[in-house]
Amino acid sequence: MYGSAIQEELIGRVKQSGFFAVLADETQDVSRHEQLSLCLRYVDCSSGKALIREDFLEFVHVSDVTAAALASTIMQRLKSFGLDLKNLVGQGYDGAAVMSGRLKGVRTIITNKYPRAQFVHCAAHTLNLVLAHSCQIPAIRNCIGTIKSIINFFRQSALRDGLLKKTADEIGAPHSTLISLCETRWTEKHTAVERFSEMFPVVLATLQALQESEREVATQAYQLQVAMENSQFIVSMINLRNEQEFSNLFEEARKLSSTDISAPRVSGRQINRSNIPGQTAEVYYRQNVFYPFIEHVTTEFDARFKSHEEAISGIQLLLPNQTQNTEAAKKCIVGIGATFLSEVEIKGLVSEYELWHNHWSNQEKPSTVLEAMDGCDELFFPTVKKLLQILATLPVSTATPERNFSTLKRLKTYLRNRMGDERLTGLALMKYRDKIKCLRNYK
Repeated sequence: MYGSAIQEELIGRVKQSGFFAVLADETQDVSRHEQLSLCLRYVDCSSGKALIREDFLEFVHVSDVTAAALASTIMQRLKSFGLDLKNLVGQGYDGAAVMSGRLKGVRTIITNKYPRAQFVHCAAHTLNLVLAHSCQIPAIRNCIGTIKSIINFFRQSALRDGLLKKTADEIGAPHSTLISLCETRWTEKHTAVERFSEMFPVVLATLQALQESEREVATQAYQLQVAMENSQFIVSMINLRNEQEFSNLFEEARKLSSTDISAPRVSGRQINRSNIPGQTAEVYYRQNVFYPFIEHVTTEFDARFKSHEEAISGIQLLLPNQTQNTEAAKKCIVGIGATFLSEVEIKGLVSEYELWHNHWSNQEKPSTVLEAMDGCDELFFPTVKKLLQILATLPVSTATPERNFSTLKRLKTYLRNRMGDERLTGLALMKYRDKIKCLRNYK
C-alpha cells in the first residue's frame, strides 16, 4: 500500500533524527466518528542542513475520548511504528481540558510516564484566547455582537443578500458580500470585521432600503440600522480594525458616521459600561474604549504566554546571541539538562557551555536555532548540539494536525462515509505527500 510506504519513509527519518515531538488533535468526521490526527515534529539533517519537519502520520478512529484513553492510544500508535518513546521530548495540543489539563489531561499522563515529553500549549490557540478575552470589554463585545447579527441577517436570506450585492454594484464598492464571523479563529474574525467596515455605507444603504419591505424584515432592518449608527458602535468597530494613533481612528469613525460622534450620557450609578467622564467625545472613547482594550490585550498576553516563556526561556540561553558566561545562566542550563540529559552528560555540560559561549565571542552570532545547529560541531559540543535539537523539536502550534482536517472533509464525504481507517489514512498521506512536493517545487 502506498500509504504504508510513505509512513515507513517518514518513520525512518524520525528514527534517524532521534528526538521527536507529537502533535495531536481530534475532530468528528461526516459519519460522526471521532478521528485523531496524529503528527510528528522533528529535525531532519539528511540534506546537510537542519530542517524542522512536521509530518502527518495517520488518522486514528477513537471511540473513547477520555484523557486516559487518548493518552493510551497515542502511546500505543507511536510504539506500533517502532518509535522509542524515551526520545519523545515534546507534546503539542490545543487548550481543551482533556488534552492539556494539568492534573488528569493527556499531557500529564504521558509526561508522568516519559518525563522528557514537555507540553507546549498551541501558540495559535493561545493568541486567539488573548484576543477573544480582550473583547469582553462591554463596548467591544457589543460591537462584535451587532456585526454578527447584521451579517447573519443578510446571509440567512438569498433576497437580502442579493439586494446587498446590487447596492454594492450601484455604489461601486470594492466588495459585494459579507464574511461570517469565525468563533474560533481571531484572524478570520478580524478579516470579517475589516470587510464589514469597508462595506459600511453599502450595508447602511441596504438596511434603509429594506425598511420598505414586509413588516418583520422592515423592523429588523430599522433596529440594525439604529445599532449601526450608534457612535459607540462605530468607534469600537474602527478600534477593532486598527491600532494606530487614536486621533486617526476617531477621524475615520467621524467619516463613517452620518451624524457627529457623541459620547453617551454619564451617570453616577452606571455599572454596565465604562463611565469615565470626558470633556469631548474623542476623550471619552479614548479613555473608555481604546485604552481599556489595549491594556486588556497586553495583560492577557503577559498572563497566557507566561507558560511559553517558562518552557523555552532557559533553553534559549544556548542560542549564540543569548549565551551568558554567568553563574545564573550555568545553573539554568544545568536545570534544563536535568530533564533531557543523563547524569554523565550533565557533569560536563557547564564546561561545554563555557566553551560554546567563548566560541561565538568573536564571530557573527546566528539568531535562530537551526543556524546554531548548522554551526555546532558535534565532536566539540555534543551535549549542546543535543539540547539545540531538542529546542528545535519542541512544538509551537497544532496547525499541522488541524490542517489535515480539511483533507479529512474532502476524503470522507456523505458519498464515501463508510471508508475504512486504513484507506482513509493512506489517501490522506498521499494527499499530504503531493502537497509537500508542490511546496518544494514552488520554493
